[in-house]
Order: sequence, then C-alpha cells, then structure tokens
Amino acid sequence: MAVANRDKNAQRYPCTIANVGFGEETKSSLPMSDHHAKIGAALRDGRQACGLSLDEVAERIHIRPVYLQAIEAGQFELLPAVPQRLGFTRCYADFLQIDLGDDIDKLSEE
Repeated sequence: MAVANRDKNAQRYPCTIANVGFGEETKSSLPMSDHHAKIGAALRDGRQACGLSLDEVAERIHIRPVYLQAIEAGQFELLPAVPQRLGFTRCYADFLQIDLGDDIDKLSEE
C-alpha cells in the first residue's frame, strides 16, 4: 500500500527542486522588484528545472496553460478572480514543491 501511495505522489510531484528556491537569484530576465515578478519567476524557473512544458503542467494540475503563463509573467490581473489567483498559484507551487513564502500572502491582500 505504501508503494502505491509513493507512486501516486511521484506522478503528482514530478520533481523536487533542491537547487531552485523562492527568493534565490534565478536566470530570469524579469526584475525581482515586486511579489508578482518574484512568484512568476520562481514558478517558471522551477518548471523549467523539472523539464516540463506549460502544457504538461496544465494537463497534470488541470489549470489552463494561458492561466499558468499569466502567473509566470506576473500578470495576475488576467486570471478570472482573486480566489482563482490564489488557488491556481498555490496549486502550481505545490505541484512544483516551491514555497512562495510571504509573497503569496501579499497576493491575497490585493
């Protein structure tokens, strides 16, 4: 039974990001001056470190690629509403096993 659960988790969480963490310096060209850019860059860099495309992530977490692209670009205003901003962003971060720290709280206060 434990093996089955481990296999399920391996499918849900395809990689562990040990070398890409939130708030660290990344190879991103986005300025890291606000929490939107920091969240987007952390998620994009994490996805790329896992070798996943936006379409692959979208298929696994059931969020449209256009919304994932908006999150990575820091364009949260393109998401349907505040609950989706938070839910989609948290789901994406959980999938990549990235801790967004206090910036996810700032996103909820907008």
